[in-house]
Amino acid sequence: MLLVPTSPAFGGVSRKYEESEWVLLGTPFDSTTTYRPGSRFAPRRVREISQEIDLVNPFIPELRYEMYPMCDLGDLVFTTDVNEFLRCYCRVLRELLSDSKRVLVLGGEHTVTIGTARVLRGLSRKVWIVYFDAHLDLYDEYPRGCRISHATVVSRLIECDCEVVAIGYRAYSEEEYRKLRKLTFWISASDVVRSREECFLELAQVLQCVSGDVVISLDVDVLDPSVAPAVGNPEPGGLDYCTLLELLRIVLLSLGQKVKVIEIVEYTPMLDHNGVTGCLVAKLVSDLYLLALIGSKC
Repeated sequence: MLLVPTSPAFGGVSRKYEESEWVLLGTPFDSTTTYRPGSRFAPRRVREISQEIDLVNPFIPELRYEMYPMCDLGDLVFTTDVNEFLRCYCRVLRELLSDSKRVLVLGGEHTVTIGTARVLRGLSRKVWIVYFDAHLDLYDEYPRGCRISHATVVSRLIECDCEVVAIGYRAYSEEEYRKLRKLTFWISASDVVRSREECFLELAQVLQCVSGDVVISLDVDVLDPSVAPAVGNPEPGGLDYCTLLELLRIVLLSLGQKVKVIEIVEYTPMLDHNGVTGCLVAKLVSDLYLLALIGSKC
């Protein structure tokens, strides 16, 4: 059995699987985290917090999560072995996509994206990854000798021939910066600060070229630590929530049904002493999902 039922469901309600376009899947894995582990506890904690806040769409105020909930499938079975985790995740994701489901993944660490790319590359000729992260994750090995970790994700995506759009990065090694031009398109956090509207326009233009299946992969550390401090690798100089939401709105309304998987990763509940980051992540799950529903109708 690869799935473990959880209670409560996100938002306190779960739609029947047969009736759901979108399903929620928790991936409680963080064994390659090298700085501040604990994101394996995030799926359960986010579900708990979601019971206590109003899940209202920021762009259409009358649209609420409980009106159109996802099917909450629970969590992937827990393991500490990265290869076993990816094997189990790929098997579950492949089955969900074969059932024509779209999947919102609640991590857990960012290695999950490697599994997502492997599955979609097996089903589609072209895969685009829109990658929101404070880091480029372009190490070939990190730590030395480890090719599959939270810091090598984008290197593995490029090896899978994925088109990668990186947004919000601001921390990188010399090795990673040399590889920047292997990405399809990139916007740093400082780019957004200096020329916000120009970045929005450039992103919208790039998205017009997208074909194939799309993954939105969002590391919560793309946000500034003053907004979301409880993450595995916080980096000052990040985005604020409203700017992030506008970028996500552009992506989701531009790409619509092409978006097959959304990932929200790297929230670390044990460091969330006042609960602010958890509230933000629960709201982000709802906001992203409701934006995806709107995008599907455009």
